[in-house]
Amino acid sequence: MKYGIPARNSSYKSGLLASGDDKISKGLVAMLGIWFEMRATDDEKKKIWKKMKNNQGKKLDIYDILGDSQEMSWENLYESTDKLKQNQSAS
Repeated sequence: MKYGIPARNSSYKSGLLASGDDKISKGLVAMLGIWFEMRATDDEKKKIWKKMKNNQGKKLDIYDILGDSQEMSWENLYESTDKLKQNQSAS
C-alpha cells in the first residue's frame, strides 16, 4: 500500500541508510519513527503520511500534518508492528 505500514517502514529504513555512520542521526530517525507509530492509529497514520508525501518540499506546520491524532499509545505501535509482520508473512 502506498501510504501503509510497508511504505512507512521502507521510508524509515531509507532514513537510517542515508544517515551513514552518524549515530546521532540514526538515533533520531529511529526515535521519530517509533514516536510517529505510537502517535496515531493506522488509519490516521495513512492520512498523515499521504499529506506529508503530497507536500514534500513545502513548508508545513506540525499541526497541519498531525492534526488531532490520538495521544501516544503502545497499542498503536503494536498494531503497526503486527500488521507489518502479517504483510511480510504474506509475501
